[in-house]
Amino acid sequence: MIAEPTWKRIGLAKPLAGDSGIGITIIITDDIFHHASLTHLKGKVQRVEVKNDHTVTCVDIFDEPEVEELSKYAQHGVSVLNLLAH
Repeated sequence: MIAEPTWKRIGLAKPLAGDSGIGITIIITDDIFHHASLTHLKGKVQRVEVKNDHTVTCVDIFDEPEVEELSKYAQHGVSVLNLLAH
């Protein structure tokens, strides 16, 4: 049995360029918001959204208003990022 390459398993039409991912340290598949507990990561956190039509947008979360109260779901993303960043 021959395993499919990762790019094919995740649904890409072709392999990514050899330099793709340069500068990316952590990827979290969770929602993330500008929160006071993340200020030490200013300029280092991007929210990447991929729409159904495969358009991609990147937003620096610190360019958005700070969220003071997080939902239980959002708390998970903030907690995970804080744990992984230390």
